[in-house]
Amino acid sequence: MLVDVQLTNYDDLIAAEHGWLTPDEVRHVSTQASVDKKNSYLALPEDIVEKLGMRIVDRPKVLCSDGARRPRAEYVYLELLGRHGVFNATVRPKGETAVVGTIVLNELDLVDDQNGLAPPDPDYVVVEIE
Repeated sequence: MLVDVQLTNYDDLIAAEHGWLTPDEVRHVSTQASVDKKNSYLALPEDIVEKLGMRIVDRPKVLCSDGARRPRAEYVYLELLGRHGVFNATVRPKGETAVVGTIVLNELDLVDDQNGLAPPDPDYVVVEIE
């Protein structure tokens, strides 16, 4: 399943809030992402990471299921279906599709039913606390 996501450099957002950048200087990208419940986290292609100017971190590298070791990119503000959050992302090769994994879906309180992704309650984030 493909979904529309809006991605923004979180450091730019904070800088704009402090007046250090104008809103026009905040780097952002709209793209489609694949929802993959076998993937845990967010994964972004290198070309999107570069457009956003995200910080690449070499340690710890991410060990992918195919055995590849990939760097992480820090602090992207992701908007999906009216929900938002700040995440790190595994860097995928250029040109590949962005991937939204289960931890991101859980954080945004989005569930996949027969009609696609949706929040169980559009007015609240449902959290189980014991």
